Amino acid sequence: MEAIKDVIIFLAIAAICGLLAAFLKSRKNKILTYTEYLIQWAETQIEGSGMGEEKKALVIARLKEDGIHITKWLDKAIDSTVAFLNKTSGWLKDSADIEGTAKEIAERMKEE
Repeated sequence: MEAIKDVIIFLAIAAICGLLAAFLKSRKNKILTYTEYLIQWAETQIEGSGMGEEKKALVIARLKEDGIHITKWLDKAIDSTVAFLNKTSGWLKDSADIEGTAKEIAERMKEE
């Protein structure tokens, strides 16, 4: 009887850990998506080459405004995203909807 209780407790803990892991991964992906939009948005707000630090500061400030804590992982993700966009020429040409999309993502993140 005691062994059955232990198995049930173990399975319950494993299920909770699995759900928590799925939630955290989902949240992490949403933060990355939002950060990518903010990077594109910052590119339209501050023009000119050699302005990377100012653009990054703008992205970080916006993330903080939206209640997102800047970790080493997120800081590195910002740098990696910019490097990827530079390498692949992935910068958006039309900035009309960048800010609106970033705001929508931030609102959805707050609702969840």
